[in-house]
Amino acid sequence: MSLDLKTSILKVSKQLLINQMSKESVEFINEIDNMIAKKIIKTAEKLITSSNHVTINPKAIQSAVRLILPTELARKTMSDGMRAMSKYIQSQTPGDRSKRAGLQVQVSRIENYMREILKTDIRINEYAPVYLAGVIEYLNAHILDISKHDAGDKRIDIKYVKIGLYNDDEFSKLLLCLN
Repeated sequence: MSLDLKTSILKVSKQLLINQMSKESVEFINEIDNMIAKKIIKTAEKLITSSNHVTINPKAIQSAVRLILPTELARKTMSDGMRAMSKYIQSQTPGDRSKRAGLQVQVSRIENYMREILKTDIRINEYAPVYLAGVIEYLNAHILDISKHDAGDKRIDIKYVKIGLYNDDEFSKLLLCLN
């Protein structure tokens, strides 16, 4: 039961003009994505079951993000989640939900991962995976950006990812609460 976002991580790295990344650093970022996504999904599930609802919607995901992520990081990720969802709703083009939302992270993979983690009696609103994909994509971009800053012109290796996460106050707080 794992979420594979390695391709999406590489696409986001290209958007940030990062040319070289080690396989280990991509796998490490993917593991961080898995931990964060699972925590958000489980928290959203607790929120909706405690209020006697049966459907996870973007508001439940947003509340879970607000509870889990440090303040400034939560604000920025929620903004990206809302942007992706708004773009998805406004797009009339049929086809891939990720393209409609303007995301590199595949919405269908996020939805499948949500279905794996959630209880069978919990339903998923159409927009919830889009919102969560926007959140995950922002987190990937932030991790890559701080790693790029620490690596300079060098290839981004796992040590630069770890140094960047350790030096970033909000991510270091987040990783402490995930473990």
